[in-house]
Amino acid sequence: MEHSGTSASISRRVRNFMLLAALNGTIIGLVGVAAPLFALSLDASTFEIGMVTGVLPLGIGIMSIPIGMAIDRFGGRRVFAFGSALGGIAFLLVSRAASPGWLIAATVLASPAVPMHFLSIQSDFFHYLNTTSKRKAGWIRATQMGGAVAFGPLLASVLIGFLDYSTLYVLVALSFVLMLPLGAKVLTGHRDAFAWRSSSHGKPVLEQLKALFGHREIAETSLIAFATFGASSFYGAFILIIAIERFDLSEAAAAPLILGQGVSYIAALLFLGGALETLGRHVYYRAAYAVAVLGLVLLGFAERLPALWIGAVLLGLGLGMVAVANVVRQAAVSDLLGRGNVAGAGNPPAALGAWAGAFVGGALGGWIGLQNVFLVFIGSFAVLFWFELPRPTRDKVRASLAGLAVSVPLARRLGVPAEGVERRVSE
Repeated sequence: MEHSGTSASISRRVRNFMLLAALNGTIIGLVGVAAPLFALSLDASTFEIGMVTGVLPLGIGIMSIPIGMAIDRFGGRRVFAFGSALGGIAFLLVSRAASPGWLIAATVLASPAVPMHFLSIQSDFFHYLNTTSKRKAGWIRATQMGGAVAFGPLLASVLIGFLDYSTLYVLVALSFVLMLPLGAKVLTGHRDAFAWRSSSHGKPVLEQLKALFGHREIAETSLIAFATFGASSFYGAFILIIAIERFDLSEAAAAPLILGQGVSYIAALLFLGGALETLGRHVYYRAAYAVAVLGLVLLGFAERLPALWIGAVLLGLGLGMVAVANVVRQAAVSDLLGRGNVAGAGNPPAALGAWAGAFVGGALGGWIGLQNVFLVFIGSFAVLFWFELPRPTRDKVRASLAGLAVSVPLARRLGVPAEGVERRVSE
């Protein structure tokens, strides 16, 4: 009876975590749709529309680390409460915007509220992962993404038909306030990692950041996030253009490719966490990279629509598996480095990777063709795959390559056919 009561309590807490994350994601998705339309209704220029649209993700990337430090200093519950108050006030100001400049300024003020909520949730969820099964590692990210890419935009499209933009933003402000009681109920408010914080307390911020990102687990997961978000961002930015221009699809027929990749990503977060415990970290990572590379190969070489679809689904599955493994690794060191610090450290590399994937990938696509850029991303995943191989395997491969590099030029100098040498070296 006691065990069943404990299990019910854990399940209820997980549901509350997921509800908070879903509400947070829904706000992101709703604002993502409403912001450019509200700006357009205020006769904003294209530059001003871009500013309004980009302020929220930029704020999430820039503010994540300071917010993470605040969580470790004051506790997730207090930071969540402050985010609720800030979001309520700032989005109410957004609702009163009468000019594009006002709208941009108010959105800048509101932008820290979203990461204050999500990082507070994630920092507490790290503690949950360290005390229970890792199978649910991707659930919080999955529910937030579900709100951001599906329910939020859908809700926005429905509400815009009945409400003006000012009223819509009033509802956003109210949602921040109404989330406060649930956050107070779910979040612990504990301050973590006293030993690590006491050793860095009072030091310059740059030294604290060096200690955080100098930790091997944080450094490696940051590099992995940079690479994976780069590929995902390029896909999201250009797959519709590829489908329309290369495969002659209409906009309506091409749009589901975005949803398909997103759904497969969320499915991996929800259902493939158990495979991590079964396979172990290194094998799981290699499987994830292999699935993602197969998706990239299909996307890069696809000449028919089914191949493009299969590539999209495989890429989503592979990237989702990588995200699960990253969360588990971050959770494992969160008690040492501070749960808020670790939660905040994951966003800047992801944001930078997303920017690089869209910007650099777009520039490269103008040179070699957009579809061929998918093949370029294979290189980054091959490097990640290499470092997940056992050291003896890497040493053996290096030795074989070194032998080949020496033997082939020598054979050519002696007049021996290089093909025969290559065959003997491989044997």
